[in-house]
Amino acid sequence: MKEKWAPIKDFLNYQVSSFGRVKSLPVKRFTAKKVPYISKERILKPRLNNKGYGRITLRSNGKSYDKTIHRLVASAFLENIDDKPCVNHIDFNPLNNHPENLEWCTYSENTQHSAKSGRMSFNNKISQQDVKEIREKCKKTTQRKLAKKYGITFSEVSLIVNRKRWRWL
Repeated sequence: MKEKWAPIKDFLNYQVSSFGRVKSLPVKRFTAKKVPYISKERILKPRLNNKGYGRITLRSNGKSYDKTIHRLVASAFLENIDDKPCVNHIDFNPLNNHPENLEWCTYSENTQHSAKSGRMSFNNKISQQDVKEIREKCKKTTQRKLAKKYGITFSEVSLIVNRKRWRWL
């Protein structure tokens, strides 16, 4: 299979490949003494985040942006007809960023994919209905009372209310 390159949306000086590589394109720059020169095209070296996904820093208009490589590949090579928010690694390998191994999915589909493979267990103490009730009742009572009622910690209630947990509901 031949490597294909595609532009990265909103980052005109970069391209991403179908092999998950990112390169910067030649750009006119200036030395410290204001002498103009053309930078060389180069492949950027990714780093891993704490979950094992490849990340890269892209610059635009003097600002730096951290981007995950799998999302760059998916955005460039896969249609997202249903406007789904997540990119799933079909083989569970976060370093396999080939388009054939990626798919757009919802948060729920991503979770179900992990659960079906046995990579994730559902040992939830509360149900989806409980989560909805907690979010509704938090307007009328304290989070500490809700934690006691549902048998979870105060911090877990806070994460639910602030949509850091169960965010797809």
